[in-house]
Amino acid sequence: MGTGVARAPAQPVRLYCFYTVAYQELIDRWLGPSAAYEYELITRCDPDAHVVEYKQEGWLSVTRRKVDFILEALGDNAGHSFLFSDPDVQFLGPTRARLARALGRRDLLFVKDSPGAHRIGTGFFLCRSNPKTLEFWRAVREMMEQDELCGDGDQDCVRKLLVGSLIEKIHRRLDHAGRSQLAAAGLSRRGVNPYGLRWGYLPVTFFGGGTLTGRRWEPGMTLPVPDRVVLHHANWTGNFANKAAQLRYVKEVVDIRAQ
Repeated sequence: MGTGVARAPAQPVRLYCFYTVAYQELIDRWLGPSAAYEYELITRCDPDAHVVEYKQEGWLSVTRRKVDFILEALGDNAGHSFLFSDPDVQFLGPTRARLARALGRRDLLFVKDSPGAHRIGTGFFLCRSNPKTLEFWRAVREMMEQDELCGDGDQDCVRKLLVGSLIEKIHRRLDHAGRSQLAAAGLSRRGVNPYGLRWGYLPVTFFGGGTLTGRRWEPGMTLPVPDRVVLHHANWTGNFANKAAQLRYVKEVVDIRAQ
């Protein structure tokens, strides 16, 4: 038997979640128990924030603190990958090996928020902690201090910075007229992100309430659930009761298919 230097684990081990008091039950009933099979769950509750719905008063301050926690996770996992999740998420099958394969040499993988191009969702993502991702998330946090740029919070800032990298590639391939058309559409390469991040989307087996529809969901409505689904984010719906209803709906679909 030879000896050698131990390799850093290729698969994510830690799962971080930032949440508000209103969502404690989601942690206790859905995310926590379903994640426990494969991950070390590290949570932080904001006891002063009772935001229940997306974009309610106080949403921006909560998402700023969420990004602060992401920055801490980057510091805790230097050289390794980790997961970050909203509380309204449930695991429905094994994911560690799938995530390791999907990440490959990339830096960031997101659940797709809705159909169409560049619909990044930050409710669940896989991140490799390295100098590039640290610089990127610091830029997200800095942008979030500028209300006119922040938009809907961390998700909007991430989209602006990462889609910018795609616009830069498009600019390089276009002639002057094409670049002028992009600029007229507000897609100037000014301010394009310089991070060189390799990013993409997780397979559709990691999905959210709007991934396949881009439509708000209410209890009583149907929701397409991908075959062999392994993760579900209960978004594109309203308050705690709606999220809990969507979590139950998807779990029932998965259980029926398994019979």
